[in-house]
Amino acid sequence: MKKYVIFDIDGTINKTENYVYKSYLEAFEKYGINNITKSEIQSFIGCTPNQIQELYFSDKDEEFLRRWYVDVEKFEKKYMDMYAEAFPGVLESLTKLKEEGYSLAVCSNADKEHILNVLNAIKLIDFFDDICHTVDNLEKKDILKIFLEKIGADKVCMVGDRKFDIEAARHNNIPFIGCGYGYAPKEIENADIVIDDAFSIYNAVRDLL
Repeated sequence: MKKYVIFDIDGTINKTENYVYKSYLEAFEKYGINNITKSEIQSFIGCTPNQIQELYFSDKDEEFLRRWYVDVEKFEKKYMDMYAEAFPGVLESLTKLKEEGYSLAVCSNADKEHILNVLNAIKLIDFFDDICHTVDNLEKKDILKIFLEKIGADKVCMVGDRKFDIEAARHNNIPFIGCGYGYAPKEIENADIVIDDAFSIYNAVRDLL
């Protein structure tokens, strides 16, 4: 039997707050935006690059947006290497899931290179069998649909902390575990199970599958 657990990355396994504020603040300041708050930056953790660009740079051309994205990636990588870590309990839950024969995947609005950078920085890359990443500006629900069709799992659930995650799970008719310790707990209140810490991921998966 093929059993899969599909994880969002930021706010679910990656404690993104450790570095994202510094990196985005530096990027925004480079482009003359100096009034961004920490809570504002935290609110778009998990958004696609295009969604962030639309909020602040909707009037800019493609070349500007390309430079912005390159700079964000550069600043993120710098601070990620210094401060990145997984949430407490993630390592323990992933270890138990792998020991029991679950396949693990990441499904994220980020591109593949960014996901690999994060997983390497938090030292969890070896746990994951598949990476499901943004393609052609598709929404997460559509990225997940393509991935589920490819793997053909007998049992599968998703774990995440944002509305993009629960929407993707509901759209694809799979159970959803909401991470109340993440960055938007109100967005996942209607999850099948809401957990308060990452130590609880393993038991929540067992309860659902």
